[in-house]
Amino acid sequence: MTLTELTLSGSRLAQVADYPAGSSYGPRRLPDFELVWLLTGSARLTLVPRAACVEAVDYTLLPGDLAVARSGDRDHYAWDPRVPSRHAYLHFTVDALGSLPDPSRWPAMRKFSDLPLLEALCDYLLALAADGSESAWHRSTQVLHWLVDLYVTGPLPHDPMAGLPAPVHVALEKVRDIWTRDGLRLIHVQELASDAHVSTAHLHRVFRASLGVGPARCLELVRLWQAATALQRSNATVSEVGALCGYPDRFHFSRRFRSLYGMSPREVRYQSGALDFAGPLRRAGLLGLAQRLLAPIRPSL
Repeated sequence: MTLTELTLSGSRLAQVADYPAGSSYGPRRLPDFELVWLLTGSARLTLVPRAACVEAVDYTLLPGDLAVARSGDRDHYAWDPRVPSRHAYLHFTVDALGSLPDPSRWPAMRKFSDLPLLEALCDYLLALAADGSESAWHRSTQVLHWLVDLYVTGPLPHDPMAGLPAPVHVALEKVRDIWTRDGLRLIHVQELASDAHVSTAHLHRVFRASLGVGPARCLELVRLWQAATALQRSNATVSEVGALCGYPDRFHFSRRFRSLYGMSPREVRYQSGALDFAGPLRRAGLLGLAQRLLAPIRPSL
């Protein structure tokens, strides 16, 4: 992170602007930097960078988009021709870039869906603006530092499911759906293969080729990881934890658990040290995928 080296000043509290359908704003030459995020409606943003040799570029902004115009840029907004538009904005100056790249290399737009933390920070800036106090102004400046740093450099998380073969991707999305609905129950490979419209043998082959393990082993590593965590962070019995993670037979659960962690579920429960339950997943390169499978599926707006 470059946050400790980045220095911003002249920032003001975030503001909200409304525009009638079909209206426009600009062109204007920006004396400072401006962050803009759409709340309702849409806009066509035309940016002419300050470098004379660079041509104008058009961007379509929708709710969920965050854009930055840099000092010296010329911008022009054409607002949604059908409905009123509302956007939030905030101006700032950059006194020291730290390790950030030159602003000419900053992305002109990010999507909140790429990094949901950006949306949370923007929401917080609006909440601070509603407060309007001196302390809110100072906190707003702190939040702006985080926002600019993350906007420019990320980290934009790598999607662990990106680039996987279609049958594997479909099967894993099916796993997410089932585990969200039913909990960490055992899922037979035949069920996943049927959903992916391939044979069980083919699904096993593409799983091993892309992830290094077969589907049954992949999902078992996740279930046992969650079982180990539950044993140390709940008062549920060993049988209850096993059933929660797809092992209704306590003895089968204990055997599978010991084969992975080298100790019984009961022994893990009384370990006082910090055990790396995610170690098997990390060594297999599957920890990011496991976290994705366990993440809640948020409803689309």
